[in-house]
Amino acid sequence: MSNFLGSFTNPDYYDKSYAFGPTVDYGKIRTFFDGNPGFFTLDVPSTQQNSAPNNYNIIERVSAGYLMNTLQFGRVRVQTGVRFEGTSEDLLGYQVFF
Repeated sequence: MSNFLGSFTNPDYYDKSYAFGPTVDYGKIRTFFDGNPGFFTLDVPSTQQNSAPNNYNIIERVSAGYLMNTLQFGRVRVQTGVRFEGTSEDLLGYQVFF
């Protein structure tokens, strides 16, 4: 990555506990990729196989409640409670078959 170093640094990073930088310049990396198209090829089936299963949607609904009662018997107090909870999930995902 030394060929793609940027100029940004921050010596006061994290309340001067760490020095941040140097960083990588995205423009230099993009120029390298665009200037050398023969070096890099896209493997479409492998990319889809690795990417599609990670594309999912989850909707989770949690309904909960609590009932409490306190009973007093002279100097003795009894406090009881019941918690109830219901959870439902809707999932949408992909499987890739070759």
